[in-house]
Amino acid sequence: MPTFANLAAFVASITAKLNKPRRGVGGAEGVRASDLIDAFTDMGTYVSESIPESGGVVNPTTGKIPKKNGAGGFDDSLISESGGVITVAGNFNFTGVMNGIQMSKDMGNAFGATTYLKIAQLREFEDSGNYDNLIIELVMCRLWSADHLLTARYILSNRGSTNASYKYKWYITGGKGVLADNIVAGILCVKNTTTGKVDIYIKVSPTYNLVRFNVQSANNLTFYPNEATTTVTPSGTVEFDSTQYNTYPPMFYVDSLGNMKLRGTLTQSVTSW
Repeated sequence: MPTFANLAAFVASITAKLNKPRRGVGGAEGVRASDLIDAFTDMGTYVSESIPESGGVVNPTTGKIPKKNGAGGFDDSLISESGGVITVAGNFNFTGVMNGIQMSKDMGNAFGATTYLKIAQLREFEDSGNYDNLIIELVMCRLWSADHLLTARYILSNRGSTNASYKYKWYITGGKGVLADNIVAGILCVKNTTTGKVDIYIKVSPTYNLVRFNVQSANNLTFYPNEATTTVTPSGTVEFDSTQYNTYPPMFYVDSLGNMKLRGTLTQSVTSW
């Protein structure tokens, strides 16, 4: 049994030893040296008896934030800190509003081969729980040239429609000249032929290209925050590949000079939408 039943009992014991009338008042002898020693002894006893109850460790790994375990002790959590950077080794769920934060990652600035990074998965298009959607922005720059710096925004979902033009939409702002001189990365959507689920990849062409992606909005889908890049072509049925822009053209392209190319028809209307 512990010497002290609880924290309150420990505090009461220390208080009784150190809270005495001054020497000679009412016949009391006041706080003696032995009382101080006894108080420090109580403190040591309380700490030493608490360590086994906490599983023997409070923070077993340097830099890891501890979490309480079922035995009343502490284990490593999934959260770590190093050099002012916090890392969560898993999915991060929250309620409420997260201000000033977006999911963002640099893919790199030079690629020796076509490179893929799996970032998310959409459910099968007839799944009753599927309201998955993703809005993601790619920032890319061919050959590190300011002439070819552009952003491409993608609006992705996978319920109801079998038409890729309705499920996977995108447009481009920035860049110079024809798309062949600008598009060095894109979104690749590959459907699993067994499950019908759609895996979403960032696809990057080889050479000296700057590529970053920013997730702007997401609902209900599965994220893969810790996937490694690969040069192995994903298997499955390609539903969308924006690097093949002749097959999957953007809704529109506005270059850095304001010139616009539009896939559809430009119609002026003030009364009918």
